Amino acid sequence: MDHGGEGVGRTGGGGVMLTAASAVGGAAGVEAAWTTGPDFLIPESAAYDPETNAFYVSNYDAYNPSRGEPRQSISKLAPDGTIEARDWVTGLFNPTGLAVGGGTLYAVERAAVAEIDIASARVTGRVALPGAALPNDIAMAG
Repeated sequence: MDHGGEGVGRTGGGGVMLTAASAVGGAAGVEAAWTTGPDFLIPESAAYDPETNAFYVSNYDAYNPSRGEPRQSISKLAPDGTIEARDWVTGLFNPTGLAVGGGTLYAVERAAVAEIDIASARVTGRVALPGAALPNDIAMAG
């Protein structure tokens, strides 16, 4: 994961690349399926949920750091890249890595992993990460 506002999320063998449009390049045999505008606030990670057929994007937003108060969000996108809700879930502490499993979206924050119930779009809990310096990503085994 590059901390320069780019992120790659991989789930189920697929991939998502988040980058500034000016940095988009190409490779033989690889074509963009869709793009979005500059609607996100420093996107750090993306995860696809096959149960809801949606992508979730973490808005790290380093320009508006939490500093004790949760100010960031997760966005929700349709499979064609349409933004369904830019601030689908709010009240997060600079979220980075994302993972999906069992109806829950897990978002890495600065001192915890937020558990988000996908059906209700609500943070339902947090697992503290005592002593963590800069947690960034999360993975799940199936």
